Amino acid sequence: MFKSVRVYRGAEPPANSDHRMLAADIFLNTYRAPRRPARTCLDFTPLAQNSELADKYSVTISNAFAALGHISQEPESAWEQVRDTIVTTAKAVVPVWRSKHRPWLTPETLDIIDQKRDARLTGKRDEHRRLKGIYKAKAKADLDEFYNALADEAETGFRQNNLRPPFRAIKRLKGRQDNDNALTTPVARLDGCICSTAEEVAKRWTEHHESTLNQSAATLCSELNDLAASATPDTSIAEDATTLEEVIRAVRHLRNGRSAGSDEIAPELLKYDEAQSVRLFTTSSQSFGRLARFQQNGKRV
Repeated sequence: MFKSVRVYRGAEPPANSDHRMLAADIFLNTYRAPRRPARTCLDFTPLAQNSELADKYSVTISNAFAALGHISQEPESAWEQVRDTIVTTAKAVVPVWRSKHRPWLTPETLDIIDQKRDARLTGKRDEHRRLKGIYKAKAKADLDEFYNALADEAETGFRQNNLRPPFRAIKRLKGRQDNDNALTTPVARLDGCICSTAEEVAKRWTEHHESTLNQSAATLCSELNDLAASATPDTSIAEDATTLEEVIRAVRHLRNGRSAGSDEIAPELLKYDEAQSVRLFTTSSQSFGRLARFQQNGKRV
């Protein structure tokens, strides 16, 4: 957008021309990318620690699937219905994960922090002052309880001749200390000496990648081509539909604490509802298998 424009008539070019020099102030609007909504992260740790919460989630997800009624026969539509039901139920039952810079603060103290922030933003000074005093008292009590728990854990380890709890307590008390000048992993030069500066480490890594990645092209192996041409299908591999027992066994082998994928379904949500979720997952996988064989063979299975 032009804010001002001015023509200088006395600044003609040397040649005989009717051109005039033009000066203008331009205002540019910078592009602002739209902010994406923050993704809600759930805290699945209480599911393993609190049996009442796990039972509540199991009952709620069973009722949600019972109210869902008919499942579409199309694989994509069926998967969307199952996924949306699981995610919606989990967000209603499982608590939201909250980042804690101070791990000793309890959920009650974190709620006081939220109330104190809301009071400050709304201009309620008296309420903010009152909640600030409550927060200080609760934070001090939580910190004392945290230190006592670490001390009891370390003392129990010493009595059992187990040094892991004491060292774990020392590590938690020490906290994370970042030092940019410290070289955490020693890197050796070609002559065997240890690099002492960051520049030497960077130079050594450059030499390593130049010698490792710059290799000559591989030669074709005729034996591998002959083996591939003479290979026969393995009849011992089952190609039938996936069974419910196989899906349950696969779900139980999933590790807890892993972040959910694009479907927002964590392993804990499947482990604590094998009766409904795993059964519907089995049905969906069988539908996808039939669709894949139909597309491959050109006939309905």
